[in-house]
Amino acid sequence: MDSYTPSQRAWQEHFDSVALADRVEQAVVADHVDDSHGGFIASRDFFFLATVDAAGMPTVSYKGGPPGLVRVVDPGTLAFPDYDGNGMFLSMGNISDSARIGMLFIDLETPNRVRVQATARVSADDDLLAAWPGARLVVRAAVEKVFHNCGRYVHRHVRAADSPYVPDAAARPPTRRGSGSTRCRTCCRPPTAAGHSRRAASSPSATTSASSPPGTPDHPGRGVTAHRRGSTGSDSSARTAKTHSCTRHSGSPRAARSSPSVPSAYSRRASPRLRPRNRSRSRSRCRGSV
Repeated sequence: MDSYTPSQRAWQEHFDSVALADRVEQAVVADHVDDSHGGFIASRDFFFLATVDAAGMPTVSYKGGPPGLVRVVDPGTLAFPDYDGNGMFLSMGNISDSARIGMLFIDLETPNRVRVQATARVSADDDLLAAWPGARLVVRAAVEKVFHNCGRYVHRHVRAADSPYVPDAAARPPTRRGSGSTRCRTCCRPPTAAGHSRRAASSPSATTSASSPPGTPDHPGRGVTAHRRGSTGSDSSARTAKTHSCTRHSGSPRAARSSPSVPSAYSRRASPRLRPRNRSRSRSRCRGSV
């Protein structure tokens, strides 16, 4: 049985990559988590979770926590917690509706990636709930596909700081100074130009124009933070450009350097295949793919 859909095959034929796709499938795709996958997954303190709601609308959410956030229960099962967040429960609701999920684990320093496709279920009284202090729900995912993913376009970052909102061993997330509240102050705050100006002034990586109006792709005001920073806690939705996502469980990465595989302005038709990185090789295919 072909593991690719007719539409995927059609694009492979269009770009003459059928043979490559078949080699990748045979070389790296598995139906269980082996020692290599498991070690990498267990070392991560964040991942990206893709879910689909009952109407077929997809969303993706950043999930952050302590190292070992995702546990390899057995070669066919992964488990992870759901922490306090923005209260929307998009991912948890979607899993309850459709059960289909995608998980992307990234090491931004190496770089390296592992992708998982699974069928999941949510529980409020799972035996593993106590394994993650502060967790409200546990998701168990039955693995269907897992594979290492080419990291050629991953821009390298170095860790600057951990999120202070990850609950400690006593399940106590830190409170906002002087307020006694554990709620993230950015979750429900409306977009403001002043808020962006303060962040832009203090951010060493700020590259957007201060003249752009809030709520545009060039101006990462609070209403469009989702595509810049990712999301955490319960969930965020990518349904509109103005959806804001809580960043309370996000660590603070700092760019080290861009991926050398990203086509640059001087490359003809912006094609990486036309300007190979290694002079001893005539093609720019990623060696890590297979």
